[in-house]
Amino acid sequence: MQKAPVSIHKYLNAVLSKRPVQAVVLWGEPGIGKTHAAQAILRETPCRSFGLAATTPDLGLAQALPRPAALSPQAQRVLTGLEKGQTIETSRLVEALCTALSELAPVILHLDDLHEARPERLELVRRLAQALPKLRGVGLLLTGRAALEGFQSFELERLSREESDAMLTAHLNAALPAEGLEWIYSRALGNPLFSLEYLTYLSRQGCFWFDGTRWHWQVHPEASFPRP
Repeated sequence: MQKAPVSIHKYLNAVLSKRPVQAVVLWGEPGIGKTHAAQAILRETPCRSFGLAATTPDLGLAQALPRPAALSPQAQRVLTGLEKGQTIETSRLVEALCTALSELAPVILHLDDLHEARPERLELVRRLAQALPKLRGVGLLLTGRAALEGFQSFELERLSREESDAMLTAHLNAALPAEGLEWIYSRALGNPLFSLEYLTYLSRQGCFWFDGTRWHWQVHPEASFPRP
């Protein structure tokens, strides 16, 4: 069962009351649904949030945040300098970002696919995380393929058979033959993305077909089934 989103949602509720929090990492294997889960968490957390790829350049990261009217002159100079093409030290950029986020609190910044980020971006993320306990009402939600040492990490686990069946049924908004659902689960093993890809592929192969009333299942001898 994917309990991680529930745990993270409770954890980030502290942001709403403007209490200091730690950075949170939602991690798991490719296709497990990290981005989807993170977006669902943000939709259900009633405060402002900003979602960006972890590979977003420093300028894009700064421009994604609204410029608060009460932003300090020092932070304003740093962000303006960045927009003018100046090279800004990581420590100064982190300080300016923290100042801007504090003025926007309660707020959550989500950086997706952290495993694709370059070392310099990882260093910026670590410094942001280190600064969080000094801020109030600022959350940092990260998604990637591995837990990070020193971060509050939650693993997104594979779906159970019941959860997989429910997801595929909801995807087509119709009951599916149990034999077909078993076929998918025995190969995708609860990975949400792989399960949906199998469903699409099997439908195109004619293994799942709809007669206008209900769905049917039959494995054709000539059908090929590449593993995801």
